[in-house]
Amino acid sequence: MAFKDDYDRLERAFKKQIGADKKRIVDEAKKISYLPNKMPNGKVDFILVGTEPSIGWAANQEEAQRDIAKGFRNFYGALGDFILHHCIREYLCLNGEKYYLTDLSKSAMLTSFADVKRNERYADWYPFLERELRLVGKKNVKIISIGKVADSFLKNKGLKNYMGGILHYSQQAVGHRGREAKNHPDCWSQFRKTFRSASLKRTIRDVMTQSDMTKLVQKTLTRLKLDEPLSESNKELIFTYKVQFGRIREKISSTS
Repeated sequence: MAFKDDYDRLERAFKKQIGADKKRIVDEAKKISYLPNKMPNGKVDFILVGTEPSIGWAANQEEAQRDIAKGFRNFYGALGDFILHHCIREYLCLNGEKYYLTDLSKSAMLTSFADVKRNERYADWYPFLERELRLVGKKNVKIISIGKVADSFLKNKGLKNYMGGILHYSQQAVGHRGREAKNHPDCWSQFRKTFRSASLKRTIRDVMTQSDMTKLVQKTLTRLKLDEPLSESNKELIFTYKVQFGRIREKISSTS
């Protein structure tokens, strides 16, 4: 109960800080809102940190608020979110290890406005992230950044047990998805033949059900069109995470 109380207090601080971001991005202030993360059941082994939530999953602000009221949380919207969940479960966490996904800033906004006064926003949000890491992470929690922007910011903070970054799943980074496939052609050839999107669908059902979003499962599966074959680009992304998480596991083994 104490963990939940502490997390609730932290969330109240997050919501208060949203106001500062609205003052910075005046033109789009009405489109900035708080998109909660899924509170973990307790302390975790891995914390993955992105930049800021996107509100692009919903058609408009009204739909977004309705989904949030039904339990929708950050990192449960785009196909890339679920690919990340799937790969963390398959290639990073071992023997019951747990993970948590968060962002440097908690202000959900359109990606077209994410660059506005970004450095100032992240600097203001960083003390809240530090509180979050202490609350959610185990003593030797491993921290991983999602994308180059978060990696650059966190590298300069000298965080203990910072393991480096992984590729972001956004469309802005889509041109980098094929690098690991080119670097490991034999492994990639085998992977692309054997990977089945049914396993990704199972992950979506599992993570949403376990996160109290059962009412949104079918809507999500329909929206993501997972009855259609998975694109080559998304297979490359999954393979990239497989390789990158493998490197992180090797790094952990070499330092333990």
